[in-house]
Amino acid sequence: MDAEGFGCHHCVFLAGEADFDAVFARLRSTGITYYAGPHHERPGEISYLRGGRCVYFDDPDGHTIEIITRRRE
Repeated sequence: MDAEGFGCHHCVFLAGEADFDAVFARLRSTGITYYAGPHHERPGEISYLRGGRCVYFDDPDGHTIEIITRRRE
């Protein structure tokens, strides 16, 4: 696939609690800046939504990646 012109997107991944813990630990260990909101709100924090957890970070291509433990309904 040719990614030229693909643009930046917001990608969401639903994870179980253990997987979230693993992703979050890796983010922290690698020094990647993470946020509690999709527009870079509250750097260095996670969000607690609907009884779950959520964290946002940017991938190297500028896409916003969101990891959540509860579905949005």
